[in-house]
Amino acid sequence: MDTLQSVRHALRILAKRPAFTAVASLTIALGVGANTAIFSVVNEVFLRGPQVRDAGRLVALGRVTPDRGYQGFGHLAFLKYREQARSFTGLLAKRGATLLWHQGEQTVPLDGELVTANYFALLGVVIAPGRDFLPEEDSTPGAHPVAIVSHELWRTRLGADPAAIGRQIRLNDTWFTIVGVAPAGFRGLELGDAMDVWLPLMMEVEARPMFPVLNSDFFTSLRVVGRLRAGVSRAQAVTELTVLSSRFERRDAQGQGPRVVLTPHVRFPDPEFRRYAVTVLTPLAAAATLVLLIVAANLAGLLLARSASRKREIAVRLALGAGRARLVRQLLGESVLLAVPGALAGLLVSVWLTALIRAEAGAELHFGVDLRVLLFAGLVAVLTCVAFGLVPALHATRGDLVADLKDQGASTRRRSWLRDALVAGQVGVSLVLLAGAGLFVRTLQKAAALDVGFETRHLLQFQINLVQAGYDEAGAREFQQRLTERLLALPGVRAVSLASAAPVNRGFWGPRDIEVEGQGPAPGSRGIPVEYNEITPRYFETLGLSLSRGRDFTAADDARAPAVAVVNETAARQFWPGADPIGRTVRLVRFMGLSDPVEIVGVVPDVRIVVQDERPRPELTVPLAQHFHREPTTVLVRVAGGTERVAAALPGELRQLGPGLPPVAVESAARWVARQFSDQRLYAKLVGLFGALAVLLAAIGVYGTLALDVSQRTREIGVRMALGAPARAVVWLVVRKVLGMALPGAAVGLAGSFVLMRFVRGLLYGVAPTDPAALGAAVCVLLAATLLAAWLPARRAARVDPVVALRYE
Repeated sequence: MDTLQSVRHALRILAKRPAFTAVASLTIALGVGANTAIFSVVNEVFLRGPQVRDAGRLVALGRVTPDRGYQGFGHLAFLKYREQARSFTGLLAKRGATLLWHQGEQTVPLDGELVTANYFALLGVVIAPGRDFLPEEDSTPGAHPVAIVSHELWRTRLGADPAAIGRQIRLNDTWFTIVGVAPAGFRGLELGDAMDVWLPLMMEVEARPMFPVLNSDFFTSLRVVGRLRAGVSRAQAVTELTVLSSRFERRDAQGQGPRVVLTPHVRFPDPEFRRYAVTVLTPLAAAATLVLLIVAANLAGLLLARSASRKREIAVRLALGAGRARLVRQLLGESVLLAVPGALAGLLVSVWLTALIRAEAGAELHFGVDLRVLLFAGLVAVLTCVAFGLVPALHATRGDLVADLKDQGASTRRRSWLRDALVAGQVGVSLVLLAGAGLFVRTLQKAAALDVGFETRHLLQFQINLVQAGYDEAGAREFQQRLTERLLALPGVRAVSLASAAPVNRGFWGPRDIEVEGQGPAPGSRGIPVEYNEITPRYFETLGLSLSRGRDFTAADDARAPAVAVVNETAARQFWPGADPIGRTVRLVRFMGLSDPVEIVGVVPDVRIVVQDERPRPELTVPLAQHFHREPTTVLVRVAGGTERVAAALPGELRQLGPGLPPVAVESAARWVARQFSDQRLYAKLVGLFGALAVLLAAIGVYGTLALDVSQRTREIGVRMALGAPARAVVWLVVRKVLGMALPGAAVGLAGSFVLMRFVRGLLYGVAPTDPAALGAAVCVLLAATLLAAWLPARRAARVDPVVALRYE
């Protein structure tokens, strides 16, 4: 009963001061929202398991090699482990595949997965309507063209029609029969999966003709997941797999070979991803924590200010016999009640922030509000209110009883040092956040001015995959020729070329090993690593490059001509120092051995192949006509003037030329380069947003403290002005007060920035952690905000009427 009365009393007190309640709740919401947003990401990436039956018994199997890190399995190795491993009720294998769904004149790209027939059964995913894959569909390559579609695809593309079961759809160049629909919400096992269709692994050649893995251990691209038997621990399973790997895995001359590892993180088994996720999230979590500290300090300042306005009420209750502990509980109860609207509003703020993170991350992530997120938001709100409401509650009940009953200001003045310290702390933490945001903004400025070695603003690029669309080698070469001629005929197009990889940040297809004539490979390596690209004639012209020496490729450099190559200047200096590379030869290190000699016919200037790497890398470029590329090909189009009109025309031209090709995404090379700094852009937006919130809260704290100080010193100011003090002296009195809070806080914040910003050194580009422009701008913005917050209290103090002030007192 007593508790219920306390709650009612607290609600009445808060209802009497709606402005205070609203400001305090909004302040809590900002801190809770920022931290809940980051926790939602952590929850999605690290805590939320796959939505399958008994997910805790699932483990991902991987192979770790000394030279290539974490890998998957080859098909033959998977079959051996599946047959002999007794620690599991079963093992499944899967690999991704991009599929083309041909619907009459329309071609729709789908995200697909090739899986063993026990995939859904082992995960405990029930297929309905329809059926699961059958065991016999896991035995003979190409014999069972069946498919299971996602509930999302069934609903949006097939009209949720039960008659879709048994319907045939053409994927790539093969007709598949739909036999089942996955349950709603299941789009795959791994983080970011958004699968549209699943096919039997035995249909790999039809679904993914590039680099098939069936009945081979050459390509180790199969992801393997197992379900532990009841009573079997992960340690026991690892022991068994270690024994099996000693039988199955090949060893080198030193006895080194792949090591099979287990991880419970089936949604992201690659440890490199885990390290990357931690690296990305740590600065954001630190920034959100700093925002929460500012919120807590601001809340404590608001509660101190409110307790100052209630000092007479509290003194009367103490004089009438109310216990101090009871009053502290009452004041804490009021603080905790503020957490309820603050937590609810914080959830709305977190939803908006996670939408921003999802848009910048560009991945299929689902930051749902589950029980963990709700509990986290509530816990943060309550702990913040309790931890930082306790000190104001203790101060409010420890005043000078006689002075407070007389409504004199002695006890209030004794509390003012704490409010000043809290404001100074807010200023310091705000400076750290502003400095971090400034460093990332400076990084983006450096990125925008980055010289990658060629002009990117008037260069367009897009990708096509001719092999997947059903073209054989002859058909693909003929299409490439027609495409080049058609695009060159477009108004405004100056040059067109094709390449096996983009000019910068090429991903998987960039690096290759070579052997240089007269130079053997390094010990323990297959060759000398170089960046590698296959191009058509006029590629360098399309990039805007002129050869330093030698010649460019021509139409005569086809499959019948001697193998030739062009190297960049870094490769020329590294492989043939002080000599002319023209006429020298190299050999490509291939899977099955060395290629025939390749003659160097030209040298081109360096291009920044890895955007964020300032060190030039050696590059070898060969004619595409001499090397048939089975993976997606990049098409580059150099435009005279603006790119918008040509970019809008390219998809239509491609559609008319190749009706079976999927829609293409055309973008400028400048945008492609900018996307390589997506992490830094996310940091700049979020840390900048957090910094703006911090400055706003710090300004509110400054304003509140000064406004309260001016109201409490009204009589003093009136006496000063009655004795002849000019208005500017009164203004200086307020400004001196704000400088006394802001300057120490800024000094501490600046020192903290020097220390903390060194931890984000690896995330910056072209900017030092102590960049004077970023730190100077942060100090100027913060001091300007605090002085602006002091303007209204200073203006009010300067307009005090001495007669009215003295009569009021």
